[in-house]
Amino acid sequence: MSTFLQQVKKLWPIAILLLSSILLLIPFFLNHAMIIGSDAIFHFNRLYDTAMQIKHGIFQYFISMYGFQSSGRIVNALYGPFMAYIQGLIVLISPSWFGYQVISNGILYFFSGLSLYLLLKKAGVQLVYRIPLGIFYMTTYSVQYWTLRQGFSS
Repeated sequence: MSTFLQQVKKLWPIAILLLSSILLLIPFFLNHAMIIGSDAIFHFNRLYDTAMQIKHGIFQYFISMYGFQSSGRIVNALYGPFMAYIQGLIVLISPSWFGYQVISNGILYFFSGLSLYLLLKKAGVQLVYRIPLGIFYMTTYSVQYWTLRQGFSS
């Protein structure tokens, strides 16, 4: 039993960050509406392209074969094909674009808070500061930029 309690004691900060990520998603569930920012059509086209490449097993990170009206634009090569394929996989497992947006925002919130938490832990910052700062970082504009405008720099 003592090893179980040690594990719980070790993981509770991560559970708080996960719960905070879910709480930040509440506006999506209350409104049940997507936020379509200025870059949404652009990024959704490139993510749709990678999703269809995964679905059909035809991989071409250099040109767009499905998105952008199958125009052959060179987009994912410039915007990072690795992240595009991860996002394309999320598009494939999502029930809708709304579902994709909720899942991707939840992942962004959680990993942004977790990354700052782990950085502060590595820097020797006390636990009492690490958790609130991780939650605070989730709410900063640099992270919210994806949620509000589908800006990929977040």
